Amino acid sequence: MQRMCPMIVIRAGVTIGFLVSWSLGGIASTRAGVIINFDELSTWTETGPTGSYFNGNRSNATNSDGWTAGTGPVAYFGNTYTHAFGGYWNGCAYSNVNNTVSGGYTNQYAAVTGTGFGGSGNYALVFDGSQAYFDMPMGWRADSVRLTNTTYAWDSMKNGDAFSKKFGGVSGNDADWFMVSLTGYSGFGGNGANLGTVDFYLADFRFADNSLDYIVDQWTEVHLAGLGDAASVKFSFSGSDMGAFGLNTPAYVALDHLRLTAVPEPSGGGLLVMAVVAMSRRTRRRRVEPMVDPKISC
Repeated sequence: MQRMCPMIVIRAGVTIGFLVSWSLGGIASTRAGVIINFDELSTWTETGPTGSYFNGNRSNATNSDGWTAGTGPVAYFGNTYTHAFGGYWNGCAYSNVNNTVSGGYTNQYAAVTGTGFGGSGNYALVFDGSQAYFDMPMGWRADSVRLTNTTYAWDSMKNGDAFSKKFGGVSGNDADWFMVSLTGYSGFGGNGANLGTVDFYLADFRFADNSLDYIVDQWTEVHLAGLGDAASVKFSFSGSDMGAFGLNTPAYVALDHLRLTAVPEPSGGGLLVMAVVAMSRRTRRRRVEPMVDPKISC
């Protein structure tokens, strides 16, 4: 059966800038890109036969402390843990749970791949809510990230459950879909100006040929250049299976291999060039349409 690449859509945001590149004897300093893969994290909420996870529960009162990752530049990941009703969380967690078989809420901390990207141990998870975001380190931008489904969401779409339908329906012809959107913001915590959004389809059954329908089950690279120099990236979920209380499909995504690129630090002549360009734009007041490269690798 032919396998389709997951669909990624880049949408322009409210504020779009452009990059001026000019070399004059090394006037702008640059730093190499880095990757955050979560493998250095080792504080766990619970450890079981299929692995360990951390969901923000620090054995104290309700908190919104979040957590950090990275051995060079450090990114902050939002999280809220509430002890009421037996305990629940939203935002970001991390895990190395390798259960790719069990469906349902009790297996909410497993990526469908069973491991992080490239077979590494840890990966992060995002569950829809107010804390579903990460803050960039100062001086760095998000270049790309690897995404895949959780076992819980994958099984729900594949087979259906008590709350969610089997994608495609009984006939296989239902045009179902499930998507995560990553939106860049100028401020921390998902605040400030909207700088752009990248949409990634975690499942797509809208094809006329049912053999092309897919539910993502591999780590897929998603390019984030469309978010510009966002200070934070916020996650939101949407899909075709909606009910009285919103989305029925479990609103989770697994992520790994967050690649960061340093924002060049101009000096001297570089600042002069930026000032000249800004003055020119102010004088001409001409709209510059953004150019994006929506290429993906699967």
